[in-house]
Amino acid sequence: MKQRSYFFILFFTAVAALTLLAMQSLSPVKSQARHHSKTLVAGYTNEPPYAYYDKSGGVQGLFPAALRDMASALGYEKVEWVMMTFEQLLPALLSNRVDVIAAGLVITEQRKPFGCFLSPLALTHAAILTKKDAPISRPVKLHTLRQKTLVTLSGSIEETLAVKHHLGKTIERVPDVQAGVSMVLTDKADVLLLTRPTLEYRKKRLNSVNVFPIQDLQDEALAPALLFSHRLESKLEQAQQAQQRFMKSNQYQKYLTKFGFTRPPFEPSTTECRNRAAS
Repeated sequence: MKQRSYFFILFFTAVAALTLLAMQSLSPVKSQARHHSKTLVAGYTNEPPYAYYDKSGGVQGLFPAALRDMASALGYEKVEWVMMTFEQLLPALLSNRVDVIAAGLVITEQRKPFGCFLSPLALTHAAILTKKDAPISRPVKLHTLRQKTLVTLSGSIEETLAVKHHLGKTIERVPDVQAGVSMVLTDKADVLLLTRPTLEYRKKRLNSVNVFPIQDLQDEALAPALLFSHRLESKLEQAQQAQQRFMKSNQYQKYLTKFGFTRPPFEPSTTECRNRAAS
């Protein structure tokens, strides 16, 4: 009996110790320690040309290029990249797994409480990708998409647009762009709804697809931007100034020209860091 009691005491002591360690790993103390480190941890999703990994395993794209350019100005020696699905990005920022999201994350009112947005790095619009032989009237309007089987990224602004405008007789949600393209090519979906640079990138590599703008949404510009953790709020002004310098570079201009991004209208450097408690 004494041996059994001793066993239970050891067991519950071990459980308590593990629980304490888990709580400490999630505590602000640890996140503060990393905040003062020389490594900036960036979350991204494989969605070229916003962000993607190349054949050598390097992370490329407009947003990684901008973040690398500004990292040293923020006091960081290197950027550590963490790839995840699009819908994992915001939870990763909130849980302190990453310091910044460097992806095609469009500024929305719903996303503002999650962190601190810099001003838009570019502007773009929603578009659709279809098979070349797919029957679809042109110019493409919203009402022509309401009877289509539509696929888009889970958690994306295009998913929000699809729900808002009642698009698709059904909406399929996928974790990444390749899965969406595959659904269209295998006739499991009629159209893939995403931003035009993403779809044009795929079109250049596939002879079997077309990309069309959506006429009704041409006045609704989408504004993707870098989203920093609230923990880095003190660095936002430096980050905004560094981004403005990057946007004057030849490298930035090449991204605009090559992938069809639009330069945002010039305006004074602004950031928005809404208190999470206000959401």
